[in-house]
Amino acid sequence: MKQLLEIRGLVSGFGGPPAVDGVDIDVGAGEIVGLVGESGSGKSVTALSLLDLLEGEGRVIEGTVRWQGELVDAAARRELRGGQIAMVFQEPLSALNPVHRVGAQIVEALRLHRGLDKRAARARALELLALVDLPAPERRVDAYPHELSGGMRQRVMIAMALAGEPRLLVADEPTTALDATVQAQIAQLLARLRAELSLSVLLITHDLALARRLCQRLYVMYAGQVVESGESAALLSAPRHPYTAALAAALPRLSVGAGADARQPLHVLPMASDEPRAAPGCRFAARCERAADDCRAAAPPFEAGLRCLHPIEAADEAASC
Repeated sequence: MKQLLEIRGLVSGFGGPPAVDGVDIDVGAGEIVGLVGESGSGKSVTALSLLDLLEGEGRVIEGTVRWQGELVDAAARRELRGGQIAMVFQEPLSALNPVHRVGAQIVEALRLHRGLDKRAARARALELLALVDLPAPERRVDAYPHELSGGMRQRVMIAMALAGEPRLLVADEPTTALDATVQAQIAQLLARLRAELSLSVLLITHDLALARRLCQRLYVMYAGQVVESGESAALLSAPRHPYTAALAAALPRLSVGAGADARQPLHVLPMASDEPRAAPGCRFAARCERAADDCRAAAPPFEAGLRCLHPIEAADEAASC
């Protein structure tokens, strides 16, 4: 598969320990790739670093980005932003300007990135709102953000992101704070847009069920580092890193096998008492049941899609059954 985006050794932060520390990510043409992990793992900072959108003291410290095989610096990434690479931000009510109608905000993006006049831009805005399945787009194009439901605002955000006809859509928690039905609709929309527009998607989520359903490949982040990567079905059905296994074990299950106890509590990870990014060894060691002295002594390298000295092997899985 031809690589559209290649990130290597990305390090970025806000003055203290790096929030993102040595991250490598590839996104292929027409591929949906998931970036998963609990809150605070560095997923959103990775995306903001890619698009040079870090605020305040935030900055990219080191690392390289290649777009369609070409090395791009921060200035070049800013040129790609909104056109070739677009982002759907985590909270649409905050990302949308509350004092402007949603249609006017899409029109502004179209005029900036596509060079359309007002009339053509408004017509295209209506087409985009219809493309993302916003009900009655001709009426809601003149609504203010607060007049729309959460799911409608998310559709508007996706329509605005599509205004520049991007090759890559970075979707940061696009289903957060939506009810289950609307979450499913947004997931179906992203899958349809990928197929219809030959769109690549970098999906940032803590929802492993959504990631399993949508993504071809996954990167699992913990404390600013990728700890495991691979094809989503294989990775989630047989995780090798204890953190990935813990995330998968925390998923609610609607049905249980023969002899299983439906009242069995979900797996819960213990909290770490110290900042894991400051740990001299494996950052997950303080929460890991498999940690040994060598885990705490030196940071494990990331090799063959895994950052772990004592991974879970197939024999371990069989023994626990």
